[in-house]
Amino acid sequence: MNRNTFTVAVIAVALAALVSAALIRTYAQPPPPHYFAFDQRAYISMADAPLVNTRDTYLPASWRILPPLIARVIGQITGLGSERGF
Repeated sequence: MNRNTFTVAVIAVALAALVSAALIRTYAQPPPPHYFAFDQRAYISMADAPLVNTRDTYLPASWRILPPLIARVIGQITGLGSERGF
């Protein structure tokens, strides 16, 4: 394989990766509410309103607040909401 063929192959793979990433981002949707198990609803509720006791949450162990807070931060950074953080 000569250098030109290799360069063309690398460019083609990079272009395919960019197109597939754009398509996935465009058509990706969060799952419907009935898809989530009880714990997932609790985590999303804690991510939306950390340290607030809502009907979807229950008193967590000390480590259970960390994943929702991380999801909240990811959702705020990306601007897509806490559901996309999970």
